[in-house]
Amino acid sequence: MNRLPNKTVIVSIFIAGLSVSLAGQSEQLAISRTEWKNWNHQEILQNAEIHPSHVAANTFGDLIVLDMESFTVATLSSEGMLRLTGGWGVEAERFSYPTDIAVSFGQDIFLCDQATDRVLRFDGKLNFISDVDLSEMQPTRVELPSRIAINRLGEIIISAAEQWELYQLSSDSRFISRFGGRSYGEERFGEIVDIAVNSRSEIAVLDRGNKQMTILSRAGSILLTAPLPDEEIVGVESWRSGWLVINSNGKLFYLSSGSRAFSYVLSVQDKMTQIAPITDFTIVDDEIFAANGSIISCRLIIHE
Repeated sequence: MNRLPNKTVIVSIFIAGLSVSLAGQSEQLAISRTEWKNWNHQEILQNAEIHPSHVAANTFGDLIVLDMESFTVATLSSEGMLRLTGGWGVEAERFSYPTDIAVSFGQDIFLCDQATDRVLRFDGKLNFISDVDLSEMQPTRVELPSRIAINRLGEIIISAAEQWELYQLSSDSRFISRFGGRSYGEERFGEIVDIAVNSRSEIAVLDRGNKQMTILSRAGSILLTAPLPDEEIVGVESWRSGWLVINSNGKLFYLSSGSRAFSYVLSVQDKMTQIAPITDFTIVDDEIFAANGSIISCRLIIHE
């Protein structure tokens, strides 16, 4: 019988139902969450026949949602003020196959339209500002934009479907660099599900093809990789000093800074609420908002 190495913890459970470490890490932030519930402004979206597939938030806590089915982008403030834009089309503020939205620290809203290889830009009130045809970019064209994130410098990070590479653009949409291609060898991305950035402009890449999450520096160097804790992980967001990921059933997992193992975030009720499949999520302070055709929310609880 093989003995375990000293100081190695394979599974550690906080008995109070706070957190589960999926692999050996001596220090993990002890967190739990409340049960999922309907967002208190969900009725406003429902009355407007908005069914969110993607969600983001600005620094004021306003939610920005994308309804892929109705080709609509909506902003809904914490006071319940609703604004709408979009519509099917291939020019200006219209789009025909939206795949993701993101918000800059300057409150501008960005949308990927995979059908036209464009990135659309709106201000915080959803006034159309501009669009960029990525297929005409020099020296490297970008096709089939899939996911988008904006760092604190205003740089735009885009993942491309099929090629499964990342492209870094300046705040005025000029090409800077590309990550994750052949030069990465065995670390080349397999299937990018989602991307996110943190306050240090590090990039988290959910790579379902390689069953791992990769953390990159702003310059594209690999800082660490961690095995995905679940086969149905659909989204990643920066939270505090680490990263939160979510699966389609609403399970949350936390990766603390420098760790290579996710912790499962337990519900304080220690039960799973039945919800429609989640497709995206965002975080405002310690509150999580998830899109699943509606907006549902829960709150993270930190245990000192």
